Amino acid sequence: MNTDRFTFPDGKSLTYWQLFELVQQYVSAENPQAARKLGELPAVVERYLINRRLEVNRPLPAVSADLAEDMGGVSAVLAKYLNHLSDYPTLEEINVNGWNSIVLKYTDRPDEWLQETFLSPRHAFNILARLVSQSRTGVLNETTPGAVSYIVEGVRNTVLASPIAPKDAGVYASIRIVRPQSVSGEKLLDEGELSPDMLELLVLFMLYGANMVFSGKPRAGKTALLNYLLSIVAKNRDVRIGTIEEGSRELTLRRCDENGRPTNQVLSLLTRPSDKPEQNYNPNKLLEYCLRYDLDYLIPQEMRSEEAYAAQETARTGMAVHTTIHCAHAKAAYPRIVTLCQQRSRELASTLLGYAVEAFPVSVHLKYMADGKRRCMEILEAEGVRNGVVQSRPLFRFAVKDNVKTEAGIRVVGQFEQAERLSEPLQETLLGNGAPLAALQKFI
Repeated sequence: MNTDRFTFPDGKSLTYWQLFELVQQYVSAENPQAARKLGELPAVVERYLINRRLEVNRPLPAVSADLAEDMGGVSAVLAKYLNHLSDYPTLEEINVNGWNSIVLKYTDRPDEWLQETFLSPRHAFNILARLVSQSRTGVLNETTPGAVSYIVEGVRNTVLASPIAPKDAGVYASIRIVRPQSVSGEKLLDEGELSPDMLELLVLFMLYGANMVFSGKPRAGKTALLNYLLSIVAKNRDVRIGTIEEGSRELTLRRCDENGRPTNQVLSLLTRPSDKPEQNYNPNKLLEYCLRYDLDYLIPQEMRSEEAYAAQETARTGMAVHTTIHCAHAKAAYPRIVTLCQQRSRELASTLLGYAVEAFPVSVHLKYMADGKRRCMEILEAEGVRNGVVQSRPLFRFAVKDNVKTEAGIRVVGQFEQAERLSEPLQETLLGNGAPLAALQKFI
């Protein structure tokens, strides 16, 4: 596209972008209605090219479609991916580092730097602003130069423009593609994400009332592990689960029979952001709704803001609450929860820290490591707070011995280790909620 050249009968040659400007001027002047109807625009563009008797180096319909996308759609460069996501099953992010720098991030291969670019900083801004506008959840302009929107369910668009971003860059954008995936316990073990004993212990926590917070950076595998553990619970027809997610449904817990009737009780809730408060169904508002349902498990899939306060308050009532959070290590999950709770509460940080430990006695930390593998780095039990510091015991951890460079890349040398045993209070909690003593024996 960016290297295309087009020739008039008189021999005058144009680049793709020069032709784009001509076509845009023509459509704006002669057929402005078509500019607002993407479905009609390619035919209008194609007629223009035929009438001007342009010689093109690609099929005319393809060139017309690209010009139409750049004029009234998501742009030719983004449409190739956003309109055909099923053709790129391992694409997880499109990073726009400026109008002339677009990088694709995959889960199974190195980053791909595209040769194609936007027309200009202004063109990049117009395309990303259109994507935000189409979501009907916000705007992108000079007054509001930042926005988070969802292009379609599962595709999140985070964009910054001038004056936050440099004017000559146009925009910075991260278009994140989330693909719900079911994962089995066998796969988790085969890929070396954790040891059999660690997985067995996490299952016991999930089944018998030890609330967990799963932490780590993006791509660490938090949601995949949580999804697997919840899938065990979701097999029970008598258990009612409520999930709250933003932007896309990553938790694949609902099951239906051959007639499409649900075979379990899973209420899968998705936020709906809006600039209008009465129409803004954010995680905090959905949490309030969930408390009016008779739920056995409540899953605010990721805590990012003030909903953390309601989540920990709910967990302290004895309800099974499990969630994910971004932080650097297992123990850091608790002060991170405090920071989020402070957006809602004016209680002392030391008080909130005690609440967080009471709400989530188990912290599980995962990491995407240098060898491209995800590992559960630590399972930690929080026992209390003393002088403003969380008192804890590591139950399991992955001990890194070395990182060896090979021709194939980095090889991480390490092993999973059992560190300490469950505390007596946590043993009592699990036994009181029905855990068989035989199942706990290797952990006490």
